[in-house]
Amino acid sequence: GPQGRRGPPGCRWAGPRPTGRPAAGTGGPAPRAPGHAGLPAGQPAPADENVALASGALERSNVNAVSAITDIISQSRHFEMQIRMVQTADQNARSAAQLLNLNA
Repeated sequence: GPQGRRGPPGCRWAGPRPTGRPAAGTGGPAPRAPGHAGLPAGQPAPADENVALASGALERSNVNAVSAITDIISQSRHFEMQIRMVQTADQNARSAAQLLNLNA
């Protein structure tokens, strides 16, 4: 559950935020680790009257797994392409240096 708030065993925090604030994963601010919300680490957040404990409700992830994996693969390919470009530039520089040494 949210920082510092616990419900009975088997219950889950669920439900939309009725305050109009964006939910996590919808373009709003990213969730923060304890100690990064202006509170000392280990201190519970103040109670939010807009959060309700729904017994038997299922939680949904705030991460789209398919989109995350697709982004990771895309970024990995982009990184590999840039590494190849650096290697090619390095090889070209060595070849140019070798040519200059032969002409000297």
